[in-house]
Amino acid sequence: MFTKRTIISMLLATCATSSAYAQIEITDEVKSTLAQAKTLVTEQNVVPLPVSGFNALEVDGQIHYISDNGRFVITGQMYDVISQKFIDTFSDVKEVATKINFTKMGLNPDTLNSFSMGEGNKTVIVFVDPVCDICQQVYTEAEKLSKDYTFKFVAIPAFGEKSNELTKKLSCLDDKAKGMEALKTGTVHELKTPVPCDTTLNDKTLLTAHMLRINGVPFVVSPNGNIARGQVMNLKAWLENN
Repeated sequence: MFTKRTIISMLLATCATSSAYAQIEITDEVKSTLAQAKTLVTEQNVVPLPVSGFNALEVDGQIHYISDNGRFVITGQMYDVISQKFIDTFSDVKEVATKINFTKMGLNPDTLNSFSMGEGNKTVIVFVDPVCDICQQVYTEAEKLSKDYTFKFVAIPAFGEKSNELTKKLSCLDDKAKGMEALKTGTVHELKTPVPCDTTLNDKTLLTAHMLRINGVPFVVSPNGNIARGQVMNLKAWLENN
């Protein structure tokens, strides 16, 4: 995460370099800039990007992409391959960093290693792992909300090789209802692996999760595209407010 301390360090380093190589005096103006540096980074103008190691910072209307360690600053236009659009404004940055709109991205959860629950006209997408304990609470709450929402549970291996074996097994099932029941009851390991087992669906799901930077479960995406990482204490309330 890009911090106030980092930006102050960058400014100090700039001043030190200028002084060493050009014998430039640190003027009152520079001192004033350093004093104001701690106000440059706020919750309103810095956003962690959904890509490892970089954050977006808006200063005077211009967007800068800054590495976590403060060493690299990139200024210019960014293109989101998934959304197929240029990121031109800070509002665009916030949207790609804090929301996932599957429709705009052209991503259909039914083409992933997913299993459905519910019949509501609003779709909630939840990334889960077959061995995830706290995901069981999500299934329980989702069942209570199944008249208002349709839940798409996408299985990804968040907990290592054992999880990977189970998600592959799920991806080979023809009976999606059976897979959903196995996830709910924590009995995926008891399923028989179809032979032959084509893991293409599992591989596509892994790639999608990687591109969306989903590295933990549960990972919930509301109908409006807002996201929640980890356990949601009150799923009904969260969905109503997001």
